[in-house]
Amino acid sequence: MQAEPVFPKLFVFDLDSTALGGDFEPYSRLPDPFSAFLDKLVARGCQWVINSAWGIEGQWRLVQDSAVQSRPLYLVGGFALQLCELADGTPRKVQPYTAEMEAEIHAIGRAHLRPIFDIRGPAC
Repeated sequence: MQAEPVFPKLFVFDLDSTALGGDFEPYSRLPDPFSAFLDKLVARGCQWVINSAWGIEGQWRLVQDSAVQSRPLYLVGGFALQLCELADGTPRKVQPYTAEMEAEIHAIGRAHLRPIFDIRGPAC
């Protein structure tokens, strides 16, 4: 006898050409059929997460402007450099993850970008 398939507990999706794909407009909100799908997932015990290159503020505005009634477990933005969870209906940075990523970005900038801009000598 085969075991019953387990319903997923987490659904992670991207925005551009994924959740915002197809012929649905405007591009500034989740399409109504997709919003209904997310709410049905939550009703069955499956949470959802947006993982996009979009910044957290843009993701959160998109959720707020959509018909979706459920809320994401996390918002992952900026190529996974930003991680937020909802606290009291507002995105809050998850720590220490976000602080560590910000420190890495600054270290890379100091090591690799700053020398490019600190070129001494005659202008090109």
